[in-house]
Amino acid sequence: MAAETYSFTVIRPIKIIAFVCGCITLVLIIIALSSSFWLETDGYRQGLWKRCVTLPAPTPLPYETPYIKGCSSIESKLPWLKAVQAFCLVCTVSALFGTVLIAVGLCTSDPLLKKRMYMVALFIMFVGVLSMVIALIIFPIMFKKEMDELHRQRWEFGWAYGIAWGAAIFLFGGGLCLVCDAEEQEVLHKEKTVHTNETSA
Repeated sequence: MAAETYSFTVIRPIKIIAFVCGCITLVLIIIALSSSFWLETDGYRQGLWKRCVTLPAPTPLPYETPYIKGCSSIESKLPWLKAVQAFCLVCTVSALFGTVLIAVGLCTSDPLLKKRMYMVALFIMFVGVLSMVIALIIFPIMFKKEMDELHRQRWEFGWAYGIAWGAAIFLFGGGLCLVCDAEEQEVLHKEKTVHTNETSA
């Protein structure tokens, strides 16, 4: 009679949730960054890389925008805007790499590699969350400052700004799933007893 021990991997649902959160974050970030509906005022709306003018619009337009109907890329040299763009790109890259690392952790059967992938993904995701939150705070503050200088009282947040917050929340949720499940083991051991018959000559 002999005993054999087998090891097998159990994929925990909360890790899959973290991966799904990462995927949703990437989709939301792409939608938000490609839109000009971050902040809006009469006849004018602006995103991170694009601004649009709808005529008639009160003048002067924010940030010396030409009085021409339609959308155009932002070529502003404003330091704060470049900083916001950089923070959003950091968040995008963090979400991408964090999601990929979680996928690697889910696919591998090496418990040590799993742990490393999840820990690195956790760190990267929280860096991304912090970057996005900073960007989402700076952007409306500086836009309001411009509106005050133009003596405009009416301005509002656009739907893309809300989606950007949604991306930050999902990315935070993915990292939180990794934190809550950090100490759980995914590798289980099972012992099997094998009976053998021995005959003597």
